[in-house]
Amino acid sequence: MSFKREKTAQKIYSHIGGKSPLLEETEKQAEALKESLSQKINTNFEVFISMRYWHPMSDEVIMKLKKYSPDEVILLPLYPQFSTATTFSSISDFTEKMDKKMNKDVARKVICCYPTEQSFIKAHVDLISKEIKDKKIIEYYFLLMGYQKE
Repeated sequence: MSFKREKTAQKIYSHIGGKSPLLEETEKQAEALKESLSQKINTNFEVFISMRYWHPMSDEVIMKLKKYSPDEVILLPLYPQFSTATTFSSISDFTEKMDKKMNKDVARKVICCYPTEQSFIKAHVDLISKEIKDKKIIEYYFLLMGYQKE
């Protein structure tokens, strides 16, 4: 089954540089987050990226985290919605491995699930509005959004 998907994925990735942009885009987000937080808070912190199914995976990141020796870890899944297949799976994987490889006394928090956050909605409205305004003649628009009830 994955062999069939691999050919399809390779064809799709050939249109966007031959590889997934996910890690590079996440690195840009991490750097922007660090820069923004640095301007607002006066404390030492680091931003680490952990991915569920590709490098850097939780085991690798936890080893770096252990060397960093934080007082607190804040997990920020980049999925705005909650899903057991993505959000829950990623958080569970990371926390289980963290419990095994680090001091369990390290405080941790999870920032989860923000699809109804007003700033998140406004950012999407702004992006969609910009796309619509850039079009010269459109008779109608069709906006498809997904929803999964857990």
